[in-house]
Amino acid sequence: MKSQKFPPGLLVFLGGGLGASIRWLLTLGLPFTVIQMTWAINVLGAFCLGFLLAFLTGLGAEQGGRKIARLFLGTGFMGGFTTYSALSVQSVGLLSENPQIFWFYSGTTLLLGLLVCLLGTRLGSAAARRRGVSLAIKKVGEGL
Repeated sequence: MKSQKFPPGLLVFLGGGLGASIRWLLTLGLPFTVIQMTWAINVLGAFCLGFLLAFLTGLGAEQGGRKIARLFLGTGFMGGFTTYSALSVQSVGLLSENPQIFWFYSGTTLLLGLLVCLLGTRLGSAAARRRGVSLAIKKVGEGL
């Protein structure tokens, strides 16, 4: 049986639509301002994307399921879920309305986003190493 090939553009499109929809639902459903939700979503997204990419890289070459996961979850879902364009628009509005909030919002989003992305890459790499060790142990056990 031939393996099913997924068009990369379709994976990104579907993942992006899902990510943007979840961001929109969270913004509607939680009792926070749009600016607070944008901040939280972007910081969470930076961590998740760092984790995902480091985990997938640690598992091996980008092919098959790893390539599908990166396109659908990384480029698509996380690209649609996070919204740095909203950060930019909201920052411009805050600059004229409240410069102190502008600096806090913009600065912490970027700095904290970078820090949690680094944390995510470290945890993702560690998780991939653990996964690789457990797969190796399983293969050795199957050979007995």
